Formats: sequence, C-alpha cells, structure tokens
Amino acid sequence: MWISPYQGKSGDLQNTEYGLGASVIISYANNLLAHRIASYHLVFDNFFTGLPLLEKLSEMGLYGTGTIRSNRTKKCPIDLIAMKKIERGSYKSYVSDSGILVCAWKDNSTVTIASNNVGVEPVTAAKRWSVSDKKSIKLPQPKLIHLYNQNMGGVDRMDQNVSQYRISIRGKKWYSCIVSYCIDLAVQNAWQLHKLHTEKPMDLLAFRRHIATYYLQKYNIAPTPGRKGGKPSNFIPRYDGAMHFLVPQEKQTRCAECHEETTSRCIKCDVGVHLKCNIQFYTLKQ
Repeated sequence: MWISPYQGKSGDLQNTEYGLGASVIISYANNLLAHRIASYHLVFDNFFTGLPLLEKLSEMGLYGTGTIRSNRTKKCPIDLIAMKKIERGSYKSYVSDSGILVCAWKDNSTVTIASNNVGVEPVTAAKRWSVSDKKSIKLPQPKLIHLYNQNMGGVDRMDQNVSQYRISIRGKKWYSCIVSYCIDLAVQNAWQLHKLHTEKPMDLLAFRRHIATYYLQKYNIAPTPGRKGGKPSNFIPRYDGAMHFLVPQEKQTRCAECHEETTSRCIKCDVGVHLKCNIQFYTLKQ
C-alpha cells in the first residue's frame, strides 16, 4: 500500500514537468521498481493519462493504459467530432512515432484510450443494451478497451468498501484521518486477500468484527482483584484519618473543598486545603 497525501507545491512529488497526475503515476512506478523490478502494467483514468507519461513509462520498462482527454492527444489525426456520427461499435486507431497507440471507440459516447503496450487486436465482443432493438446486442470492442474495463474500478470499489465502516474519530489532530484511513485500507486489502484464499469468505462487517475480537482476546488484561474497574486513582484515600498535615505553600492553589485560593496544602493528599476547610474536607459525608 503506497499513499502520498497531496501537499501542493511543497509536496515530495518528482517529475512535475509531466504534470501533477503524471507525476503521481511516475512516483508510484518508482516505488514499485524499488520494491521489485518487474514489467508492471499500470491502468489509470484520464486525470493521469498523457502521451509524455506513456513514453516515460516505456523508458522505465513499464506498460501503461488509460483513457485520455482529447486535448492531450497532441493533434492525433483521429477526428473525434466525426466519431460521434458513426455506427455504435466502430473504432479508429493511430500509432504515434514513439509507439503509443491511441484508439477511439464508439459506445453510447466516444471513448478515447491510449496505451504503450496493448493494441486493437484481437477484437472482443461487448454486451450492450440497445434502446432501439429493446434487447442486448454485441458490439465489437478493441482489446485495449476490454483490458481497461477489466482492470479499472478497483479504487472505486475500495473507496466504497472503506466508506461503509469507516473509522470515526472526533478530534482536531489533522493526521488522525490519515492514520484511520490507512487502517481502513489495510483491513479492506486484507479482506480481499481473505476472500481469495478461503472457501467460505466472510463479508466485510464480519471480517472487521473478527479482527476486533481477535485483538481483544489476545491483549486482554485481567482486572486487579478487589477493584471493580475504572481508571485507577493515584490519590491516597482522604478518609483514613491519618497523617493529613497542612503545610504552607509558595503559590496559591484552589482549595479542594471550597475551591477558593489557598496558601496551605496537605502533604499526604498533595491538594490545597484551607485550615478552615480541613475538618469538613476530611470528614466522610453521609
């Protein structure tokens, strides 16, 4: 799990010349490679995607696929306006000099996607509902569109799972929400792994309850015999009637009985007490 809170210009993101979204992907890719060198394939949405980003990933030996905004295609010859009028299921593609493929596919609206690894072939079939025919039909779908749909949505599902049973802490510490969010993410990821490696997976609520029960049982501390619970007190009982002597003190403090300023203190209880309040304070009230 890798998290980088947004910190504006003072943040630790590198490669900002590629843009904010692209710098996040590059920083994440560097963390992946630092952990283990492999040919990772990253899938992201149009907030991050740009042709310079895909070229940078190619230089790093990584693959990338993502939807792309029309103003980031660097004057790609695909006519996106004309794509609005063609038949549903049609597509057009173009490969740049750097080997980046840009493909526009007509669904209900035009979807533009770019990749440095996946091409159009083989074309698969996508099941869609036809309003005019009033039935489900199959549309030709390029491979990179199918791969994108197959691998996207994990972050959205994660956010949905976290929001169901989010840790709620009322406080003014700015970092509390970050710490609690990391715990929620760890639990959600553990639950996903649990479902993959068990025959009878639990739902998310039962899984969180199981974790809480386990730690309560493991770190349970038996109560001290004779004490009914609650916060242990550091004060000596004031009603024992022994060694409660008043001595003068330099600074004034509140009297434990009348709550007015006093210059005398009990050496045993270590609380301020007036001489006139001495008897009343140390007498058990019935």
